Amino acid sequence: MQTAPYIPPETQEEAEQVDFLLGMMGDYVNRTEALRVYRKHKGNVERAADAILSGDRGEDYNWDDTQSSGPPGYSQAVQQIGPQPLKPSTTVIDLTGSDDELQRAMAMSLENEPTFGPSNRAPDSNWAVVPTNVRNQQLGDNPSISHEDKSYNDAVQASLEDFVSTNESDFFPINETVREGGRPVALRSDSPTLAYAALFIQALFFVPQVRERVSSIELPDIPIGLARSSPDRAVWNLVEVFVNLDLAQLAAIVDSDALPSLLAHPLADHTSVPDTTADFLKNVSDLIESQLKPQSENESSRLFNFTYGHMELHRRMPRQMRRSPSDSHIVLVEFGGEAIPYTDLISCLSATLSMWTDAGSAHDVIIEPSEVFCFHLRRQVNQAGKYAPEPFTFPEHIYLDQFLFENLDLANQKRNAERKLLDEVSRLERMKEGLTRHNNRDIVKDLEATLYYYENVAQPGDDLERAEILKKTKAKLQNVLTSISRKAEAIDYKIEKIQSEAANVFNVPELQQHRYDLRAVLLYTGLPGRKQIYSYVRDNQGAWWKTVDYSVTEVPEETVLSDPTGLHLGAGPYMLIYSRHVEIENLSMPQWPRIFTESVEKHNKTFLSCLPAEVAAKANFSSTNSPPPPPSSSPASTPNNRRFKSD
Repeated sequence: MQTAPYIPPETQEEAEQVDFLLGMMGDYVNRTEALRVYRKHKGNVERAADAILSGDRGEDYNWDDTQSSGPPGYSQAVQQIGPQPLKPSTTVIDLTGSDDELQRAMAMSLENEPTFGPSNRAPDSNWAVVPTNVRNQQLGDNPSISHEDKSYNDAVQASLEDFVSTNESDFFPINETVREGGRPVALRSDSPTLAYAALFIQALFFVPQVRERVSSIELPDIPIGLARSSPDRAVWNLVEVFVNLDLAQLAAIVDSDALPSLLAHPLADHTSVPDTTADFLKNVSDLIESQLKPQSENESSRLFNFTYGHMELHRRMPRQMRRSPSDSHIVLVEFGGEAIPYTDLISCLSATLSMWTDAGSAHDVIIEPSEVFCFHLRRQVNQAGKYAPEPFTFPEHIYLDQFLFENLDLANQKRNAERKLLDEVSRLERMKEGLTRHNNRDIVKDLEATLYYYENVAQPGDDLERAEILKKTKAKLQNVLTSISRKAEAIDYKIEKIQSEAANVFNVPELQQHRYDLRAVLLYTGLPGRKQIYSYVRDNQGAWWKTVDYSVTEVPEETVLSDPTGLHLGAGPYMLIYSRHVEIENLSMPQWPRIFTESVEKHNKTFLSCLPAEVAAKANFSSTNSPPPPPSSSPASTPNNRRFKSD
């Protein structure tokens, strides 16, 4: 009797890496096959993933093979990737005439300020990205791989190659340490597990309302000598971070204490980046709101927290508030699944917040809106158990009027009108389907093929009767084909017209009073590594900037609104930050506490004095993220007044 081969048990490290492979591959491979390929490639996760996507199931691997070095693991995989980045040399290149003088000056520029500064540490192995190797076998050469799987593989490969860098270092070239022009400062954490939190705080800085409110916070009294990482110092740390993001001339600043004091939880293995960020948002928003509440005379002016309620409408009964109003700081948007198949923000919000039945409808409505709305995006699997192949789309700005309690009646009228229009579109689409398809075949293509036969293949020869039959048959086919095509075109025209009408149902002045503009987008690729979490932020001049680790580059708005990264891994954009529309001319420079501005100014001068003149000349001492201050006669210049006006 033939017995099954003995399979050595998995180590804990192997189990974690195989879990990662299965999470990335889905039902493309089973656990035994994944383990076999993983061991075959000696614990190199990337090579194992490449091999699986290329059709390798490890059939040629012998379970009895043993490795003298013990069970393969992630650490071994890293060793096999190739040469690792070298630790930066402790010797500073002479750029100013004296190595010792430059070292002393750089040290002085960071004296008593351990929280911020350029990093000169050796690379942390925990920051390592998943490397991309050149494939030895292209999927196009493997006939057993389907087109869908090949597309999936290409998307994964693109995500890998877009962010990989096998020669990374935390040590900046001297000419890249200076912040140039209007480029934002990159905020980094010295802990790789808090990279998500650093990106989120940087994103909040680019929300005008948040920046204005944080600058107006009255700093609480704290004990002398209080540890910088203490939660009791969180407010001071947050304001200090914002001042540095606004005024520092460093291209990137590194945080070691501010994020822990804000109760940012380390991102552990297999934990959700979106969910962890949402939890961190609550900590930060509660902190800011708690500081602002005693200072604000207007209780209805909310920064993050909005009030919502649940309304039920029945045809023969007055509308009722079924639950007591509640407060929230974030809106969860699930999409792409069976319950909500849509993949655009507005449709998902409508489907999430409204439910229709034969007896009436139920609605979650916003009673008191906030200045800022954060949308927590969560992609669901579809009926096939896979992630929706469509990217999630969102607009440059949205009007939230249709979701407000005060507009419930008017919004419902518009929703009913929209539903009728969309129902008519569905009816027309079914009509076109019945006209152009039969038994899952394209009637138009079949008619065109038949007509081609009668026109180019069938020959009458000398048979006059056959020639007449062919002529009449061709005429009939042509008439039928022309009739179907004209009817299909007429249906398409009607569909396009109705869809345009449906898209403009809510474009009425009464429902366009509360405009919110997109300020930041947080994304991840679905893969581990510091460069797999990144952001887009919009400055006050309307320019968009992409931040990946310490690299900040300007990008067109089209890139922000259509980034397909992480699509096939259930990743992509995971948080959208919108805030109430503010005209540029109504913005002003934040009034930061002098204790921080004087410190930043001092360190800017010391830092730039250490650099070669041509490098230091790139710096811009004016605030690059705020517009020019208003005239002194303007009410906005008074510190006690609001520093912007909303529409």
